[in-house]
Amino acid sequence: MTAMMLPEHVKLLREYDLDQSKKVKPELDEQQLELFEKTICEAMAGDSYLSFTYFKHDDFHVLIGKVHFIDA
Repeated sequence: MTAMMLPEHVKLLREYDLDQSKKVKPELDEQQLELFEKTICEAMAGDSYLSFTYFKHDDFHVLIGKVHFIDA
């Protein structure tokens, strides 16, 4: 037995699937930003590595490294 679907239904199902897999950019508050700044300053002073997760092109990416300078 084969299921048949109208092209309009297929299009709607694909759009629904795309919407469900879309990631949302997080909004940071002042406390989180202050904590990030403190953590970065401590890592710079201790010459430590940091792991940054950032949002770009509807997806999350990871960057690992040392921070040597911040241009505020």
